[in-house]
Amino acid sequence: PAVVALVSDLGTLCTGALVAPRVVLTARHCVSVVTPEVDCPSDHAHVLRDLPASAIAVVTAEDTRGAPFAARGARTVTFATRNLCGADAALLVLDRDLRGIAPLDVDAAALPGPGDVVTVVGYGARGDSARAGVGARYVRAGVRVERGSRAEFFTAEGPCSGDSGSPAIDARTGRVVGVLSRGTDRCTGPTAGAAWTRAWVARALLDRVR
Repeated sequence: PAVVALVSDLGTLCTGALVAPRVVLTARHCVSVVTPEVDCPSDHAHVLRDLPASAIAVVTAEDTRGAPFAARGARTVTFATRNLCGADAALLVLDRDLRGIAPLDVDAAALPGPGDVVTVVGYGARGDSARAGVGARYVRAGVRVERGSRAEFFTAEGPCSGDSGSPAIDARTGRVVGVLSRGTDRCTGPTAGAAWTRAWVARALLDRVR
């Protein structure tokens, strides 16, 4: 229940994790307008402009279709850099508390590496087919970490379009260890893959709202 959908006035769908009663952790590109392609590593700016926080609404229902908004953004907390590589994380501070939902803990000390397993929760598509459902919350367990860098780690197939900002949840502790940044064109099959911003990066943002 602490994983919520973010719906912008531009019609975009993302996912986020409630980490405090009125704070959602998500990807930076979910609260911004960014370049069409985000390639990493890169020295280029990806963020063109930040969206007004009030242009982003939160849905807590299992299915976004026809569901009411539970809250809207009041402000965003982001890094000064406009390059998303290793810094694709943001906080959306809401205009009200989301009562009755236990927030998730963020494990800044965790460093998922090859062989570790995470659980992915998101509102994105269930696959690459045009008929794949989108907009309903789902859980995908057993997603394996393949490799990592200082600020990111990488998994094979798992998240799809609409899952940006999803938390990677440690299968053992239930704590957030990453935020979905970007993926390959396909989200299933042998060529699929995804990059996650590590939780310690996001923790620097949380320290600014406490």
